[in-house]
This record gives sequence, structure tokens and C-alpha cells, in this order.
Amino acid sequence: MSVGGGEDVRDRAISFRAWKASDVPSVARLHREGLRGSFLPELGIRFLETMYELLWATPEVFGFVAEEEGSVAGFICCTVSRKATDRTLRRRKILLLGKALPALLRRPARIVRLLSGGGYAKKPHKTEAELLAVVVRDEKRSRGIGRGLLQLSREEFRRREVDDYCVVVAEENIRAVRFYEKNGLVRQAVVEVFGRPMVELYERLGEGSGPEKEERETRDA
Repeated sequence: MSVGGGEDVRDRAISFRAWKASDVPSVARLHREGLRGSFLPELGIRFLETMYELLWATPEVFGFVAEEEGSVAGFICCTVSRKATDRTLRRRKILLLGKALPALLRRPARIVRLLSGGGYAKKPHKTEAELLAVVVRDEKRSRGIGRGLLQLSREEFRRREVDDYCVVVAEENIRAVRFYEKNGLVRQAVVEVFGRPMVELYERLGEGSGPEKEERETRDA
């Protein structure tokens, strides 16, 4: 799933750029297609489109897309503050519930899972910054797109003076776990999200001005 300006990409037909509002429909479709079996795609394409519209407009959130011949081949979405991002989505909870209503009526148990946030937001994470989602279209894999997106996100985290970040991925998704470990992330814990065991992985980026640096400066003052 995501490299520094894309220099590791094997196929020069692939280009990278920051995401735009007009990418939201493509990103939502790719999320639905690439993450089948996870909870959020069960809530429908309108829910996903609205969620990504809200995320795109959230200052703490950034994203990149990989393109080939004008079509989105992959994307990555990250936040520098999971708490701020969660607050944004909670403020628009009624809107999101409305978009998910058809799926919720078909299976009412989803309502409880959606409102609970899976219990994930209550977990004590090592860092506030998080890689929220990364997906590469199936037929575009093994071309370095994932590494490219990941490196661009690392660079953006550093530009925003973030020291470290985490990502949470389904424990059974061995391919994704191996991808992150191969690219330098370290397993930290197993957490439960929407009733599924998820592996939390972490990467230290270096000295920035995030919460850990503020803590050190306060302690050294």
C-alpha cells in the first residue's frame, strides 16, 4: 500500500499527487472494493463518500492518490490527530447515520457497532497520528504504488512536525501486516475494532514537535 515522491515505483506510468475534493467518489469506491469484509464498506457507498468528504475537509487529515491514465489506482488517508478527526465525524453523526440508513435497516445490529466506534477510540494509543486507510487497486499491485503512497505520507507527517504514527490493520490480513513490517513499522498491540481483532503497528519518524517533544521540553525546562 504507500514512496518518497514515488521514486520506488517500477512503472513510470504511475504518478502521485495530493488528493482533491473531486477524488472523493473514486476514493470511496476504491475503499469499498479494496476493503470488502471490513465494517465500513457494509454501510454503503453513500456513507463512504460522505465520510471521505468530511475527512477531506478536516485540517488534521491529508491524503495522496496514485494515478494511471487519469484513473485513481490507489490512495492513502492519514490524520495528525485521531481525536480531532473522531470529533469531526461525531459532530456529523446524524448526517453519516442518514447515509448509512439503508444498510442499517437491513441489519440493525450495525447501528450499535457504528455508534460505538468499535471501542477503538477509547483505546490508549502510542501516538495521535494515524494512517487511516490505504488501498491499491487489485490489478495495480506489485508495482510499488503502496510504497510510494506510504513514503509520501511519511514526508507529510514530517513536514507537519509529527514524530510518529500508527496504523491498525485486521489481524487476518497477513499481506497488509507484512507490508507494514517490511516498510519499517513495528507491532505494538492487538485491539478490537467493530468486533474484529486488529494489529496496531507503529513507526518512529524522528524528532519533530509533536506531543512527545513537547513533553520532553516541559520536563527539561
